[in-house]
Formats: sequence, C-alpha cells, structure tokens
Amino acid sequence: MSGKVSDNLGRSSGLTKAASTGDPTATAGDPAVDRDESVGTRYINTTSGELFVCTDATAGDNVWKGQLGTTVKVAKWYGARGFWGGGEDSGINNNIDYIAIATTGDAGDFGDLTSVREGGCAVSNGTRGVFAAGQDSGGIANEIEYITISTLGNATDFGDRTYSLYHSSQGVSNGTRGILGAGSNQKDLDYITIATTANAADFGDFAVMENNAGAVSNGTRGVWGGGDN
Repeated sequence: MSGKVSDNLGRSSGLTKAASTGDPTATAGDPAVDRDESVGTRYINTTSGELFVCTDATAGDNVWKGQLGTTVKVAKWYGARGFWGGGEDSGINNNIDYIAIATTGDAGDFGDLTSVREGGCAVSNGTRGVFAAGQDSGGIANEIEYITISTLGNATDFGDRTYSLYHSSQGVSNGTRGILGAGSNQKDLDYITIATTANAADFGDFAVMENNAGAVSNGTRGVWGGGDN
C-alpha cells in the first residue's frame, strides 16, 4: 500500500469526486467552516481518518461532506420568531411578545411568564426559548421557565438557577447548551441543556463582575461585553 488516502468518495457517501490536485490538507480535526477555500478542496482529519470535500465555499459558511457521512457546516439553530419576556412599564409585568423576524411590524402577544419578571436573561435552540432569573414581585428570583417557539402559550417551569440574581448579563447558546450570564454583582455563570428540564449547573466565572453585559455567540465561542460592576 502507498499509505495515501483514497479520494474515491462515490463508493460510500454518494459524493461526486470534484476536480482537485495534490494531497488533501491534513490536520488533527474536522475542517473549519470559515476556512478560505473553494469547492472541491479536500481535507483529511488525521485523528478520525475521514476525508472531506468542500461542497459549498460561501465565505464564513463553508459546507464540508465527509467520506464517512459527516457533514461540517455552521450550526443554524435560529428561527423565524424573536421574543421578549417580562420587563417594566407602569410596574413589573409578565408579558411575552413575539415578532416575525422576516417581516416588519409590531410585536404580537405570545403568552405570559409564570410570574412578573424583569432583569433576567434568555437563550434558545430554535425550538424552545428559555427565560432565566431576574426580579419578581417577591424579590430577586432564580426561576427558569421555557416556551415552545412554534406555538402561542404561557411559559412552563424549567428548573432553577444555582443562585438568585437580578441585572443579569445576557445568555449565549450553541443550540444544545445555554450559558446563563451572571449578574447581581456575581461572577458565576450557569448552564442548562435546553432540550431538557432540570436545574442549572455551574459553568465557570466571569473574569470580573459584570451586570447587564451584552452577549454574542457563533456556536463555538460566547462573548460578553459592556455592563457595569
């Protein structure tokens, strides 16, 4: 044997071999979706032995098809609706509103949180939206509750955060796990598995105490910025 990996993909995956020259790029891991590549580029994961071909070279959103059936692409767990839960007008409320993101127009009523709430955080996996902690009529809260995004209805109990907090920094998600931001002059981050119902568990800490920080995620890394301490 020559020791070279075959690029005859048609036998097991149904892929059509794309024109390419030279040996595939070899790295101990799957190809990245943000690589600057072109359709037909080959890549070998030297840990698993799987050979990949780039089938969509959209900038920052590459799709790689593997010989063993693996597909590597950007995780897209976002959906068609956006939500807000709780807040304060003439007093703390429990309203949940929603919008259709693809259109322009006013928000519509979705349902209610289990109690009046403000200052919490939220995460989503595209199917379920989760609201966590904040301040209710009884003081600082630790409750977590969820909605099913495709329906209209009231929130349902999910579990509890590891501690009660207000002024919560925003949450981030990779579509499976939700990381709930710190607040109330606490550095602690919690996490939940969005598809289940259970109490949150400790994830780690902010480097500094941050209340009301904004957050973004690309599914691999979560970033918090701003806020106050």
